[in-house]
Amino acid sequence: MRSASGSDSSSTCTCQHSIKRFERIKDNIDRALAVHFYDVAACVETGVYNDHSMMLLKTRDYLKQGKDLALRRMGNSIGKRNEDIDYLYFRMRERQYDILKRIAENSREITMVVNEAKPVATFLRRVGDNVNQRADASTFLRELEETIEHYRKNVPLPTSREEFEVRSSLLNILSDVKSYLILKERYILLLQEHSHPRQKRAQ
Repeated sequence: MRSASGSDSSSTCTCQHSIKRFERIKDNIDRALAVHFYDVAACVETGVYNDHSMMLLKTRDYLKQGKDLALRRMGNSIGKRNEDIDYLYFRMRERQYDILKRIAENSREITMVVNEAKPVATFLRRVGDNVNQRADASTFLRELEETIEHYRKNVPLPTSREEFEVRSSLLNILSDVKSYLILKERYILLLQEHSHPRQKRAQ
């Protein structure tokens, strides 16, 4: 009896340690993604490029840690990957990371401040403020659709080649942020799908 009890206690401790480790890695990833948005916002607002390479590498390392941990827990079973919510989280963030690399490249082209810079920078900071596992992206997506539509219809024609390129880069950034948010919206739907079976069993 003592041996079984000790085994149960050890198993519980191991499980709790694993959960804490997953949560710590997720928090590190979320903070790193938020910093990416703040850095791009600062670039958009000032026209001064921030080198994102070190933070991108750090984010990539966190993603690898998380995915490797999830795969080890699943025993590398391909059939379980679409059922493991932690693995799905890291895959979602991995795809968002690829988009953020494109955003960083586009921010390199922002060499001057245009009239549209301030509202775009404000929006990017708000997205950064809301980087977390369960944040709903739908409100941001609706706002972004309106912003892009306004941008395309109402922004005056550029007066120089540099201004044209900066505005094109801003529009590319907004389009990439839309793709980033769509990935998050799909992940939230997956979370809801995974939670319903558990709720039914509990009832």
